[in-house]
Order: sequence, then structure tokens, then C-alpha cells
Amino acid sequence: MLSCVEAIQEQSRPIIEKAFHAFLIESQNPDEREFLDDESQIKEIFVHGNYLSFEDIKIAQHYDISVLSGETGFVNIQSLTKTLNDLYKEEE
Repeated sequence: MLSCVEAIQEQSRPIIEKAFHAFLIESQNPDEREFLDDESQIKEIFVHGNYLSFEDIKIAQHYDISVLSGETGFVNIQSLTKTLNDLYKEEE
């Protein structure tokens, strides 16, 4: 059973990465997004909007945002990513 869940999670990886990439692009300008604060934008638009599980969020947390370094709002992209990591910390 566990290996089946892991297989499904692995199949979901490119979909989650694509959704996170799109979310970061669309959310990089706080004046043009649904919520001004990063926390609400992440929780409501990315996590709830995509029905993400904690395992899905962990995939997004490992996404390499350096591919977006050419974006004008890259500082905001970094802030969104840091907020995602702060909000959903892995249990130690």
C-alpha cells in the first residue's frame, strides 16, 4: 500500500512543480494578486486552491526557484518560497 502511495506521489511531482512555478510567476507582484501578504496568498491560492497535501507541499518546497531568477519580482518569489517553508516545516 505504501509503495502505491509513493508511486502516485512521484507521478504527481511534475504537476505540483508546474503549479508552483505558475503560482510564483502569477504571485510575484503583491499589487496584482489576491492577497497582499505572502501567508494568505500561499495558504488560500496555492495550497487550498490546488488541494495540496503536506506531501505535495514538500515537493513544492524542494522546487529550484533559481529558474525564475530573471523575473523582475524575484525578490518576492524568494519571499513567497521562504514563507511556504516557514509555514509548513517538516517534523524533526
